[in-house]
This record gives sequence, C-alpha cells and structure tokens, in this order.
Amino acid sequence: MSSQHPVHTPTPLDIRVDAYSMGTGEDDWMEEPPQETAKLPRVLRPADPALRDWLLHHRDEFLRILLWRHGRGDFGEHCGNCGEKDPLYRCRECFGGVLTCQTCCVELHQESPFHSVEVIFSVNSTLYVQLKFSQFWNGAYFQKCSLKMLGLRFQLGHPPRQSCDRPIPARHDFLIIHHNGLQEVSLDYCGCRRTADAYYAQLLRAGLYPATTDNPRTCATLQCLEQYHCLTLHGKITGWDFYRSLETQTNATGVKPPDRYQVFLRIAREYRHLLSLKHGGRGYDSRGVLGTAAGELALRCPACPRPGVNLPDDWQNAPPSQA
Repeated sequence: MSSQHPVHTPTPLDIRVDAYSMGTGEDDWMEEPPQETAKLPRVLRPADPALRDWLLHHRDEFLRILLWRHGRGDFGEHCGNCGEKDPLYRCRECFGGVLTCQTCCVELHQESPFHSVEVIFSVNSTLYVQLKFSQFWNGAYFQKCSLKMLGLRFQLGHPPRQSCDRPIPARHDFLIIHHNGLQEVSLDYCGCRRTADAYYAQLLRAGLYPATTDNPRTCATLQCLEQYHCLTLHGKITGWDFYRSLETQTNATGVKPPDRYQVFLRIAREYRHLLSLKHGGRGYDSRGVLGTAAGELALRCPACPRPGVNLPDDWQNAPPSQA
C-alpha cells in the first residue's frame, strides 16, 4: 500500500506579515547591548549599538585587513595554481585573490574574459618596459592591467576552451562595455562550418550586444545593460552618470578611456525596446515585430479598477455602504 503524503495547503495571505518592506537590518544588530550601555537611560544609549561597538573596538583591525588585501597577503613566491615562481598577477573578482603567473592567469580566465586583473611589476620585466611610458609603478602596490595585454584571446561560436579551424580575428580596437569598466579585448569569430551566423549574431549569442551590425568594434555585455536598466528604474541614474562611473572604474587617474558614450546610449535604447517586445510576447507571434498593434505593449495600471480583477463583477449593484 503506497503511503500518502499530506497535501500542502497554502496559508491565507496576511498583508501585515507578507507585505514587502525595507528593514532596518535587525539581523546584524547585537542581540544584547553591552553591559555599560544597558545600564544607561534609553535617551543616552547609542541608536546603533553594533556601529558603536565597531567604532570603539574593531575599526583599527578592519583598516589593517583592508591594507593587507592591497599587498601580497600570505602568498609566497610561487604561483598558487602551478607552483612555479614569479606569481605577479591577481584577479580582483575571482574569490580568494590568489597570486598566479601569467600563463595560469590567462588559462583561468578563459571563461571569464572580462574580469579585472592586477599585476605587480618588476623593473626588469618585459611587461614593465612595455608600460613604463604610460603607467608608473613605485614598488608599493598592484597596478591594474588587461587580460588582452597578458595574451588572452577568446573564440566565439564554440564552447569555452574549444578552438576553431578557421578563426576570423575581430578588429584590433575591439572594446567591451562591462559593469566593471571599459575593456579592450582580443576575440575571434567562427569561420568554420559549425555556424553560419553573421558577426553580430555570434556576439549576441555570447551575451555581447553589438553597437552595429556591420563589422562592429564595440559591444556591451548583457549583464551591464541589465544593471543599467535596474539602476535607471530604481536609482533614477542618468546614462551620463552611469557611463562616467564605468570610466572611473576603468581609470580613475584622469586618463580618459576610448569614448563610447553615444554608442552606449544607442545600445541601451535598442535593448529596452527589445525588452518591451519580449515582455509583450512579440517573439512568439508569426507576424513578427511589425505586427504589433498600437498600444499592445502598454502595461495595465494595477490601481485602475478592473471588473473581475480588483473590482467585483456586480459592483454596480453594491449598496451605498460599500461604495
């Protein structure tokens, strides 16, 4: 005889309990205030006991740890991946901040080509000779560099780490607009029989929105566009401020990266239009986008009265006491 599992019945919605609200962070507050604070009158107690405790007892330690993270940390003179010497490279976005050699750094980022990498220069190294005219190293901190500079090149139209028999190089000045800054990259289109897609289609399938459809040289990642879309809706941030923040993340020393501001606005405008079409179900209509009727993409106002939704069907016959 098969055992019967009890059927889960959803509890009625309690708007006072289930309603969304912005909390005050009570989970991060101290459960019990310090003894010296508990004895004080309520008007003399700190408004945020956790903040006061951090201010008096932990501020110096937090500062020392942040400074420790700016240096080599506990990593020695060997690569954290292969064990060889000269671990000069560290990724700012990979968890752990392990120091690696150049070969391992490139290999570990085959599937993360847009991460931000730092390098600690040696005065006698070839990389330092190449950069000493534009960047300065004083022997005390890591200097930001690009994965393109380290030799990373990724392939479109194929799974990660899979090569193409007939790769077609993209433009040498190809630029990616990512949520962590503007990055020059080296990439190859697929020219073999695996795909017959145009260049812009290969980019879009890889999550890169092209600025043009004819031999593009600028793309924005879909993650960047989604972040911009969310910030403009909730934070009311302008396109200019968002793009300026990307430039600051790229280089905050006053050296302006390649200007793609107008290009980014065009990409964002196209992306938002495609989101409207997508949410309106136009991708499943045999008539296509041109078959969209006037007002078909408009969103219904949730506050407007609609019989059967937020208004009873017999609302006309409701007594005056319920009006």
